[in-house]
Amino acid sequence: MSYLRLVGLIIGLVGIYLALVKYRGINWNKGQFFISFSLAASILAVSANPNIINALPFVFNLQDNERGRLLALMLIAILSLFYGLINYRDKHIILNRQFDQAIRKISQSSLPKNFKDKVYPIMVLIPAYNEADNLKILLKRIPSQIDGIKE
Repeated sequence: MSYLRLVGLIIGLVGIYLALVKYRGINWNKGQFFISFSLAASILAVSANPNIINALPFVFNLQDNERGRLLALMLIAILSLFYGLINYRDKHIILNRQFDQAIRKISQSSLPKNFKDKVYPIMVLIPAYNEADNLKILLKRIPSQIDGIKE
């Protein structure tokens, strides 16, 4: 047995152990466990029996192709990357929602208590810095009534 196969066996066994230890108990995440365990198990299987890769062209019906093994490995790599992209996107959406909720709570807690008394049906916020001269002109041009709602 070559050193490369021994290294692969060790990496596969360590990967399976880490997947079982890391994603067990309170940290249980089915998707992450599946990816980690599958990757480690496939490294272990290929290291133990390199001829297992020869079955991939039959799975994808590429046995007549000259480079069937390579194409099958590329298809598996693309599918794995696609799964990882979807998983990453889902995590990003969850973090984005959590961040949005946190910002909303912080902003609501920093508002004055009588803020609701000062809310009008239409409010115009004009961010300006050193625009005193232009604001005088702009404020005169804002109508006092819009669609039946007065100031």
